[in-house]
Amino acid sequence: MTESPTSTLVIVAATADEALALAAQQSGAALEALRIVDTRAMKTWPWQPKRATYVVAKAEAQSEAATTAPVGLDGTWTAEFREGSVWLTVTAPRAEGKRVRLDEVLAESQNWPLDEVERAKVSTIVEKASAQPEPVGLFGTAGDAPFRIVVARSGMAAYCICGKRPGRAPVSTFRTALTEAGVTHGVDDAQISAIFANWTPDATVLVALGRGPTPGTDASIEQTFASQSAQPTIREDGSVDFFASQLTAPVPAGQAIASKRPATPGTEGYTIRGEPIPAQAGKDVDLKRMIGKGVKLSEDELQVLAEADGTPSLTQGKYTVTPGLQIREDVGVGTGNVAFPGNVVVGGDVQDGFTVKAEGEITVRGVVQAATLESAGQVTLMAGMFGREKGMISAGGDVRATFLQECTVHTEGNVLVSSEIVRCNVVAKGAVEAAGSGRIIGGTITASRVSADVIGSPIGRVPTRIVLPGAPPRRRRRRNQEDAEEPAAEAEAEPETVRPTVKVRGTVYPPTYITIGNARRTIDLEIQYAAFAEVDGEITMTPYA
Repeated sequence: MTESPTSTLVIVAATADEALALAAQQSGAALEALRIVDTRAMKTWPWQPKRATYVVAKAEAQSEAATTAPVGLDGTWTAEFREGSVWLTVTAPRAEGKRVRLDEVLAESQNWPLDEVERAKVSTIVEKASAQPEPVGLFGTAGDAPFRIVVARSGMAAYCICGKRPGRAPVSTFRTALTEAGVTHGVDDAQISAIFANWTPDATVLVALGRGPTPGTDASIEQTFASQSAQPTIREDGSVDFFASQLTAPVPAGQAIASKRPATPGTEGYTIRGEPIPAQAGKDVDLKRMIGKGVKLSEDELQVLAEADGTPSLTQGKYTVTPGLQIREDVGVGTGNVAFPGNVVVGGDVQDGFTVKAEGEITVRGVVQAATLESAGQVTLMAGMFGREKGMISAGGDVRATFLQECTVHTEGNVLVSSEIVRCNVVAKGAVEAAGSGRIIGGTITASRVSADVIGSPIGRVPTRIVLPGAPPRRRRRRNQEDAEEPAAEAEAEPETVRPTVKVRGTVYPPTYITIGNARRTIDLEIQYAAFAEVDGEITMTPYA
């Protein structure tokens, strides 16, 4: 028979054995009927005793066929002060649990009643993790004296080492000895009274404990307006609607668009000698550096206020409010060229030969013909562009459209279409994606990643060129391994950027030419459901995923 948990207890203890014993006492269950199913180390200051939270399960019989996945338990350690020595006990982890760290034990050893710690001995005990107490240092007894006071090297803890039972010496004698030893703060009066009430020769008792500093909280910025969503909406029929989300709502003059919560200084700590331990203050945020056009700081410098009615935005780390321009008709003979220091919304078409320039975003509800659009932000075409090899789009953000045909696109962001890109020259710093059943037919696409349902055309052998940058070299850094007595740390890899890939959900037709970095590959046969990436100087193909 095996066992399965039916009820659990949460126990705070120094060791697993202590947790099981406490659980048995609280539940009335037999010790053999209990087991630990989870453990979490508690956050304590380095001078405080190491403790953990244990989840103890009371089990009942079940069939042999039932199995339980191994539970990961972290290794634990405790230090006991007895017989004039410090005894260190280290347990090994279970399953995927973490081992006890040597540097953590050594840091806390500064608070033990020892003049010096034998580092090599501590390292050996941590490495063995035998769960057996072993001495790591001798601090001695009180000898013929009734007590001896020992102050830890860190100055954060003081201990009473009990000797022979004192005569009628009052507790005040002990307090005077503490003062003479320089111990003035963090004295545990209740503990001292307990020592004299229940005198235990050779006992070592913590009688004073310093207080560590509490770090301050970092300053934070709360944005009070909702930016336009960057995620497309999937319709019920599975097609992609890039235009379901609304533009950012305008704000009136004087309204706060961002508020700052100041950093806090933290709480100062102290040693048992009364020496202050400064707290680390929270990091501040300079709201002045986030002020862009159309906004100002409030008098208390904790809010960003709109100077006039307009549309708020956060671009390149600066808040701005730009007035929006609404054009209900076409951009054409009736309007002339358009240049505006904010967002522009065109309700109709943009006709041949005309230009729309905006320092904000450009949205066109109709069709853009052989025209020019220049935007410092995002360009959204609710229909698309028939460029006739003269149309041009330049954007500082994403370019979103239903289709792009015979035009040139340059953007610092992504190009996202829901239908097709036909015979275009597209240069994007981000990705180019033809979502859903979208197609890329002819032209040249230069981007960091490319994704489409179809690349190329089954009719007329239309040449299509895809150009991607090479994968950046993977750099690695190592931790300091000068201390030969510590286990060598494994190399830590820096986070990798997204690998340049070409993904085809449907078919790629010849002739398609793919260049990734210095590697080139020509597709001269139809291929379905494929992904292309550069590996060791060659472009390899894998199934689409």
